[in-house]
Amino acid sequence: MALALYIAAVVRCDNRDQGEGLEHRYEYTERLLQGVSSKGPQGQSTDDKGLDTPANVAEKFQDLDRKWAAGGNTDSVLVGYAQLLVEGIVNDNSMLETEAMKSLGDVYLKRGTETRNTRDLTRASALYNKALARCHNVQGTGALVHRLLYTAKIRQIITTQNKRSTRTQRQQDVTGRKDHFSFFSAAPSSDNINDGMRRLQSVTEPQEDEKPTRVDDDNEYEEYLDDGCRALQTGDLDTAEQTFAFALQCVHFNELKAGVYRSLCDFENFKTSSEQTLHKYVLKYGENTAHSKVAASLHNLGTAWGELGDHRKAVSCHEQSLQMNRSIHGEGTAHLGIAASLNDLGTAWSELGEHRKAVRCHEQCLQMNRSIYGEDTVHPDIARSLTNLGNACSDLGDRRKALSYYEQALQMGKNIYAKSSIYGEDPAHPDIANSLNNLGVTWSDLGDHREAVDYYEQALEMTRFIYGEDTAHPDIAVPLNNLANACREFGDYWKAVSYIEQALQMMRVVYGKDTAHPDIASSLSNLGLTWSDLGDYRRAFNYYEEALQMELRIYGEDTAHPNIADSLSILGETCRKLGDYRKALSYNLQSLQMMRDFYGEDTAHPGIANTLINLGNTWKSLGDHRKAFSYYEQALQMRRVVYGEDTAHPDIAKSLNNLGTAWKDLDE
Repeated sequence: MALALYIAAVVRCDNRDQGEGLEHRYEYTERLLQGVSSKGPQGQSTDDKGLDTPANVAEKFQDLDRKWAAGGNTDSVLVGYAQLLVEGIVNDNSMLETEAMKSLGDVYLKRGTETRNTRDLTRASALYNKALARCHNVQGTGALVHRLLYTAKIRQIITTQNKRSTRTQRQQDVTGRKDHFSFFSAAPSSDNINDGMRRLQSVTEPQEDEKPTRVDDDNEYEEYLDDGCRALQTGDLDTAEQTFAFALQCVHFNELKAGVYRSLCDFENFKTSSEQTLHKYVLKYGENTAHSKVAASLHNLGTAWGELGDHRKAVSCHEQSLQMNRSIHGEGTAHLGIAASLNDLGTAWSELGEHRKAVRCHEQCLQMNRSIYGEDTVHPDIARSLTNLGNACSDLGDRRKALSYYEQALQMGKNIYAKSSIYGEDPAHPDIANSLNNLGVTWSDLGDHREAVDYYEQALEMTRFIYGEDTAHPDIAVPLNNLANACREFGDYWKAVSYIEQALQMMRVVYGKDTAHPDIASSLSNLGLTWSDLGDYRRAFNYYEEALQMELRIYGEDTAHPNIADSLSILGETCRKLGDYRKALSYNLQSLQMMRDFYGEDTAHPGIANTLINLGNTWKSLGDHRKAFSYYEQALQMRRVVYGEDTAHPDIAKSLNNLGTAWKDLDE
């Protein structure tokens, strides 16, 4: 800390003699630190064979730094720097750990500056402060101090503008959200491969609209940080040292670890870190105490369970978080924390096939966001609520209503980002591209594949414009996969293969060639579907098997997960097409049991209905038409429960067709 303060003083010193004195002080301090760090207990070198040298550390960052400097996608760079951070922590390599934190801070600083989201600036400052505590050289310390000062300046500019733009909200007595922050953005997720690829969007953490009072512990870190930066700017180094020390004490390492694990798709450790954080806060504030940190920890744990595929536990955590937020802020209060809980609870219900419950949650979330921001206000949180409500309606089979919500979200997105100086008059933004993809998927579900292609091509063009024509990014892979699905509908299977291979190659560049990731597994499954369309069932089987093995690595060999169950079911159907009926039966029965274990023995779910259909197909191929009829009948009843008894839905129509064919086979 002495080095940091000396270099800060040098930056502001206008007196030459005083400046030289300060330089002598930090040079002496640096020599002391180097002496301490280079000698062991008996004065022996602890160089560790040169593994911790600047040259070796710089070499590790070379490719990532070059990729980011060339405009590479942020998510990929974040994952890369996070991997280096973990490596530094595991190997007790202080220099690597420090450089990784500084690089992560740089990414968040750039993103916060561009998006004007002070949450990203908070993440950047937290990482810079962590790095500052570990940095023992003048150049590195000076660079970090400059970064902290610059971050504080950007924060001040944005906060001032936010105060002007949100004054009406405060006059309406709408409480600002006091929520947790995580250091890393969520890893991308994939939806069911048969339904096209849609990006579920959670409610964006709002930007701070005014300086909070020092009442809620959630705000301590940011307050100390701001105080320290102001003290540095005025030259009050004693106060700066004290406040930065307090700020560092407020940075919670479990949250940092959880964010790293999530970014690396290490969901088991993500869950463990989230549990540790929750346990810490429950002990601190009391088991029966409603506290914002406990609510935030429950929310994070719910997210972790969702990533692991245990959506029942996710629902439980999100319901507890929702109830606690309502207890804190008031049962009838429109509050962003409550809206966020409703959003994530709706998403969890959707994963469990409880689409009506999901719709209710997202409707409440949308209504609350409109109460907070204004009924006729265009705001990203309202646009995202419209998107998620569209997703829930689509899952329920109400494509026309979904189309309406997606169109509203698209129009709102254009209005929001058309006003932004970053994107210009013709806005290009990931949220707009997401709406275009969703509209394409819905038109495809409605049978208008040409209209769908038009939206997919717009989304592809926009994402390439945003991230770069030759950049590998998950958001570019989404329309590529969707275009492949459209090509399959047109019977242009070779073009579909080309699109999916481009998407798969892109995913491997983003996440790593040997990395197990849900998006890579989804692309492998899509390739299997297309080769199956081409009649090459053996090659299709190989892709499905590769996807299954990857999912087992991601979720665990003994874990019941819907993605694993889906892969088992489609492997079973492929074995049936290959003529191996007994193996097909085995795969489908494993899938059925796993889905029932996961969703509940008596739960109606579209995935279970699909597996029942596949079992019916297999028994039909084996010549047992009575068993085939029984499975088809169960699937029809389940689909009517899921979509509604009187709902016109394509899956219900297919089940009726299957039953008709089975009746004919029985008559013969």
